[in-house]
Amino acid sequence: MVDELLGLSPQLVRRIVDDEAVMRAIDAARSMNSHGALRRQKQFVARLMRELDVTSIQRELATLSAGKRADRQLFHRAEQARDALLARSTSAHEVLTQFNIVGTDDIDAALAQLSRAHNESTRKSAGRVLFRALMSSLNAGEQT
Repeated sequence: MVDELLGLSPQLVRRIVDDEAVMRAIDAARSMNSHGALRRQKQFVARLMRELDVTSIQRELATLSAGKRADRQLFHRAEQARDALLARSTSAHEVLTQFNIVGTDDIDAALAQLSRAHNESTRKSAGRVLFRALMSSLNAGEQT
């Protein structure tokens, strides 16, 4: 749990951890470069945390982890949809339906830009624009 806390931003850790001594110990651990010193500081943080009720901290970390996992899955869906659209093996409508993506003007514009791409550089650029449009559509779908 200490490693997870060290991986978060200081503002987020302050929101999660309510104990000032633990916060000072975590801040000190962030400033350490020596592997041995960092290991000892992590042990110290863990010892301080044993005195706290960590169920709320564990719950917050689990919530953050679930959110990151959902973001990763959304990212992979957008990548797979983009790759399927770039492969042009099926129609754009079929791909969007397969990945449960609502078509938008941004996606249509990105597909048009992709069809006009004549060299590798413009094709890569159009692929990035398409990916951003797909992510935007997927994020909008997740919000509803």
